[in-house]
Amino acid sequence: MKNKKLVVLLGSPHKDGATAKMAEHLCAAFAKQGWDCKTIHIHSKNLAPCTGCMVCRDKGECVIHDGVAMIRDDLRSCDMVALAAPVYFANVPGPVKNLFDRLSGTVIDREAKPRLKKSQRYILLTACSTPALFDRLSGQSSGAIRAMKEFFQMAGMTYGSKVVYPGAVYGGELPAKVLCRIRRLYHE
Repeated sequence: MKNKKLVVLLGSPHKDGATAKMAEHLCAAFAKQGWDCKTIHIHSKNLAPCTGCMVCRDKGECVIHDGVAMIRDDLRSCDMVALAAPVYFANVPGPVKNLFDRLSGTVIDREAKPRLKKSQRYILLTACSTPALFDRLSGQSSGAIRAMKEFFQMAGMTYGSKVVYPGAVYGGELPAKVLCRIRRLYHE
């Protein structure tokens, strides 16, 4: 029997930041349970911007030939995907939004029908420097989570869970409660 596959899309430019650490701990928790885990650093892919041609909605793939094809193939073949993206002004970072645009035809057709499977689950991880109470009041993390959820829901995938780390400090260790929530994701 082949191992299940987890693809982690890391949307932070900081490979040692809070979001990256969350992704590392997630991969470790799933690997411990026998899953194959692959992390894709979105920022290092230098993906060209979407041109809005909409050819992808008919063909199911983007006409621009760069790293998005590999990400598309991994997304189609995984059992679960985790998107780990920091909060940038109540939303996802620009390269993550660009990835959503470039994968548009991978996830939906011209009639906006989903192309991925309901059996595929997704997990969302985000870190925000805004402190916990103000984070909720200002909608910082909820804005990023909303954007991420919408992408995967349109794709037809099933929501797994989320972990939000408000008050994140660059270079600091992850709090015990964040680590605990990440480890529990395997069991949800």
